[in-house]
Amino acid sequence: MEPHAVGVSLLSIKPGMIGGLASYVRQVARCLAQRNPERFIYFVPRALERDWRTVLPQSVQLHTCDVDSRSTAFRALFEAFRLPRIASKCGCSVLFYPNTAAPISVDPVPVVTVHDVMYLSQPNDMPWHRAAYLSACYAVIRQRNVRVVTISDFCKRDIAQRTGIGLENIRPIHSGVDDHFFNPELEGPRPAEIPDAPYLLSVAAAYPHKRLPVVVDVFERVARRHPDLYLVLAGSVHGSDAQQGILVDRIEASPMRERIVRLGRIDWESVPRLYRDATMLVHASRFEGFGFPVAEAMASGTPVAAAPADGVVEVLAGHGEIASDWTPDALAAAVERILAWEPAVRQARTAAARAWAQTRYRWDRVAEQLENEFSQAAASRR
Repeated sequence: MEPHAVGVSLLSIKPGMIGGLASYVRQVARCLAQRNPERFIYFVPRALERDWRTVLPQSVQLHTCDVDSRSTAFRALFEAFRLPRIASKCGCSVLFYPNTAAPISVDPVPVVTVHDVMYLSQPNDMPWHRAAYLSACYAVIRQRNVRVVTISDFCKRDIAQRTGIGLENIRPIHSGVDDHFFNPELEGPRPAEIPDAPYLLSVAAAYPHKRLPVVVDVFERVARRHPDLYLVLAGSVHGSDAQQGILVDRIEASPMRERIVRLGRIDWESVPRLYRDATMLVHASRFEGFGFPVAEAMASGTPVAAAPADGVVEVLAGHGEIASDWTPDALAAAVERILAWEPAVRQARTAAARAWAQTRYRWDRVAEQLENEFSQAAASRR
C-alpha cells in the first residue's frame, strides 16, 4: 500500500442506479481503481459487496460496513462519525466522499464532491428533509474548511455564493462521458421505437427545471417548416408523477403530437446510438451543473441547441448554438440555425465538438485530477 492511502465512500449509491450522480460515483470509483488499485480502499455496504465487485476491478480493496444504504439518515450519521474512524484504522490519510456528506472529523483529511446547489435557486421536487440535510452538510464543510470538488467552474461560483464555502477550498473538475459515446463499435442497437426519419432529441427527466413542455413548444415552431421532422423524448419517464402528467397533457394538446415519440425505459447500451442518429440534441434546461446530455451529444458527434444555462454554456464551449434568451422562440431559432448548416459546416463543427469532448470529458482525466487533489490533501495533513 502506498503511504498515503485514500478511502472512498460508496455507501450512498447502488451500482445499478441511474442518473448523473450515480454515473459519477460509479465511473470515478472504477477509473481510480484502474489507475492505482493499491492506493484506494472502497467502503461499501455489506449487502452490496457482491454488486460492487462486478463494477470494480477484482484486485481492489473492499471494506464492508454494516450500514443500509436505503436508510438515508443512518447512512449519513455513519459517514459523518463512524466512517472516518474506520478509515483511519485502515491506514487512510484521505477520505473521499463522491456524494455530498458532512464529515465531522478532519482525520483522515476529507474531500467531498458537491455536484451543485440547484435546490437553493430553482423550483424542484426535493423533500424538505433532504434539503435540510444538504444545508447542514454545507454548514459543516464551511466551518471545517473541508476540501470540495465540484463539476464545473459555474458550480464553483454558485456553491461559494449560496453556501459561503470559500472559493479557495473548491476545485472544479469536469465530469466525464462513458466510452460508449466516443466509440461507435461499443454502442448497442437502435431502439425500435425510433422513427425512420430525422428527429430532434431531448434527453431529460421530467423535472421542473428541465422544461420539457418548452421542448414541445420549440418543436411545434420548427415542425411547421420541416414536415419530415420528429421529436424524440428520452428519459422523461423519470421524475414525479405530477411533472410527467404536465408533460403528457402538453403533448396531447399539441397539433404535432403524432410526430412526438416519448420513449419508455431503454437499455443504456442503446443510448449512444440514440444520440448518433439524431439530427440534434435540444436542451431547454434552466439549470445544469455540468449537463451530461450536452457532453454526451458532443462525444457522439451530434449538434446541440440549448437554452443559456451557465453550466451548459461552459461545457458546450462554443461548439453548438445557444439561445439568446429563455423563450421558446429563441431556442427554436437556435434549432433553425443548426438545421441551416451546410453538410461541410455540420461535419466541421461536430468534429470540433467531439475533439473538445475527447480532450476534456473523459473519466480517466477526471480520475487523474482527483488523484492530484488527494495528493495535495495528504500533503496538507503533513
